[in-house]
Amino acid sequence: RDAQESRGLGDVYKRQEKRDGADSDLGFTCTILLLGKSGTGKSSTINSLLGENTAAADAFRAETKKVRMVEHKMHGMTLRLIDTPGLQPSSSDISYNSKIMADAKRFTRKHKPDIVLYFDRMDQPARVDLADLPLLKTITSTFGASVWFNAIVVLTHGSSAPPDGQNGQPISYEMYFAQRSHVVQQIIRQAAGDMRLMNPCLLYTSDAADDL
Repeated sequence: RDAQESRGLGDVYKRQEKRDGADSDLGFTCTILLLGKSGTGKSSTINSLLGENTAAADAFRAETKKVRMVEHKMHGMTLRLIDTPGLQPSSSDISYNSKIMADAKRFTRKHKPDIVLYFDRMDQPARVDLADLPLLKTITSTFGASVWFNAIVVLTHGSSAPPDGQNGQPISYEMYFAQRSHVVQQIIRQAAGDMRLMNPCLLYTSDAADDL
């Protein structure tokens, strides 16, 4: 009986905590700038993180066509998301990327980002990464190297199978993630001109993102 009462009280506390988190206002706002290449599943990932039945999540169901700001209350705080269209890695698309970054900068002048999320794919071939350098340099030239100081790399399509190693056998998933993280971090360092940067990398897996 004591065990049952303990579990019952625990459920009550959890429900109360959930209600308090949803309804209370902590008066805190976190502004997040979302950047990433086209096809990385950025919108799908954010949609999944926000929750399927929220107005903010609805805004991320379709592909982003222009820079926009979406606000969402979560756990008593306000998330202010500055969303951008997918960027193109080709050097011929520098003008396209520059226009998007210029539009995004107009938003960040009014709302300085506390965090920058840069989205990339876990399963991108290593040879493609060097082609991303002009894109990352465009981001740096628009916002300054400091844009990377609070940046977190989000690797989507996390369910991708590891490639084969030099011995012809698949490498471990831990090694796969470590190698992929290192490559992206290295390209960001080159774009920022600061080899001391060590941006944290997060791995994200969602069915929606992995379908893209």
